[in-house]
Amino acid sequence: MPSPSALDSAPLWAHHPGRAAPVAKGSPHLTRLLPRCTIPGRTASDVAGLQEVSLWETGPIGGPLSPSYDFLELLLAALARHGLTYRPVATNVNFASDPTPISTTTAARLTDRDVIIARTGLPSSRLR
Repeated sequence: MPSPSALDSAPLWAHHPGRAAPVAKGSPHLTRLLPRCTIPGRTASDVAGLQEVSLWETGPIGGPLSPSYDFLELLLAALARHGLTYRPVATNVNFASDPTPISTTTAARLTDRDVIIARTGLPSSRLR
């Protein structure tokens, strides 16, 4: 097994193929967190900070938009499949685009967020 420092600096799924697959193609922060939480012999983190957690929304031009790809929800679902339940405890929106037409009938919006997630069941005193 690689040393802990190697685990902290390398793509983690390369050390444990089959333990965790990438959560979303092209989202390295999601693919790195899941295996870090599922490495045998390591305790899952109480909290984790995530950057650039994208939310893509689509809908009719001029109408309501609904989530198409919410990478926070994708990550939380992937962690839950591994028996790790987390919840967002803080979210910061860095950027939200205006709805932009992507076809003659459909608009899309991108929201970029930083999120802190914590394991469920932690006492609030552990989150201060």
